[in-house]
Amino acid sequence: MTKPTLPKSVLFVCNMNQIRSPMAEFLTKDIFGDKIYAQSAGIFAGDEDGFMQ
Repeated sequence: MTKPTLPKSVLFVCNMNQIRSPMAEFLTKDIFGDKIYAQSAGIFAGDEDGFMQ
């Protein structure tokens, strides 16, 4: 069996980039460090949830 390769980058997208996608971005960076470039984005403008600050 060959070891699966990691993607070079990941983009997490949700409605307003308030909790889900920033949390996924953080966890990806925390787990994989510099091995994967991770970013998050939202489809609609909105403020970040206070939980994420």
